[in-house]
Amino acid sequence: MSNKILHSGFQLLRKLSYRIKAGNVILFESINDFDGSSLEVYNYLKNNGYDKKYKLIWAVKNFDNLKNKNFRSIKYVGHSIRNLYFENRAKYVFFEDLPPFSKKKSDATVIYLSHGCPTIKDTHNHIHAGALCDYCICTSEDAEDLICTNFNVKKEQLFISSLPRNDALFCEEKELPKLTEKSFDKVIIWTPTFRKTNTLDDGGTNGYLGLPLISTKGELELINACAVKNNVLIIIKMHPRVFTDSIGRIDYSNIIILSDNEMKKKGVKLYSLFNETDALISDYSSVSFDYMLLNKPLAYVTSDMEEYRRGFAMSNVLEYMPGSKINNTDDFLLFIDDIKNNTDRFKAEREKISSWANKYNDPYGAKRVCEMFID
Repeated sequence: MSNKILHSGFQLLRKLSYRIKAGNVILFESINDFDGSSLEVYNYLKNNGYDKKYKLIWAVKNFDNLKNKNFRSIKYVGHSIRNLYFENRAKYVFFEDLPPFSKKKSDATVIYLSHGCPTIKDTHNHIHAGALCDYCICTSEDAEDLICTNFNVKKEQLFISSLPRNDALFCEEKELPKLTEKSFDKVIIWTPTFRKTNTLDDGGTNGYLGLPLISTKGELELINACAVKNNVLIIIKMHPRVFTDSIGRIDYSNIIILSDNEMKKKGVKLYSLFNETDALISDYSSVSFDYMLLNKPLAYVTSDMEEYRRGFAMSNVLEYMPGSKINNTDDFLLFIDDIKNNTDRFKAEREKISSWANKYNDPYGAKRVCEMFID
């Protein structure tokens, strides 16, 4: 039987499957499978007995992520009858990246938990959530106009809540012992966003190991030497879209470079790890707004801001980046010194922006979302 005939037959099945009525299924999707806000919502539902009433199903992009996980799942937008059944049987759908269905149905409630809110990057040409969801999370009333523009949603679609993933910021689980047995005076985590991948090019600079700012191995060694002098650990959490095959061969005494796969192997949860750090280095990522809930120092790598073609959500974007600006290796070293010496130069500005970005500062984001939508 030809592929063309099989494809035509499956498309007919897909059209017929739209007649399946929504029922006792809740469908989840996240960018890297089993993580982020969707995982926090899933865990809340499971821990509070909702799995006795609903089938909790994950739409999975990479089945390798199923190893050692007791989750019911389907292939993300897969070509199977099982997929068609659960896509159309879902009464509620939670997604962060792309919706795990081929057609939005009127008898399902679709909630967009977003990859980050508020946003620093200009996303209005990239995210069109309004047509895909019924409701979209927004972390404060002050950020509503920004989110409507950048996510292409209507104000009536917004609901105000903390991102469920931020619940883990308040978790007491220890993540650092999973990464190192050494003891350090301070821990700084750097979470660079992607600039260029095999399929995306937002401009900016990809340097050594795909990192912005760092042009050579020698510059990274200089940062490691400064970290050694100050007994500081630098954790570099690579963006999931950055190619990381060579990272496993990089070994520094005071720098740990982590890919998503490495974190999953070690069982490390990023947002729980944040709670054990003393400062964050960000750039154009919304993660800085999440980290502000901890009220700890921030720095921003802005060395390639003029080349960053994606652009920014605010015309006065630097006012929403309350931290040290790192434009070269010397700035990076100065920030290490500041953290070692407990110098917090932007505390007042950070608290002001955090109150604009975050209405809630509590571990109840998942609870708030579930109580609003799930019966």
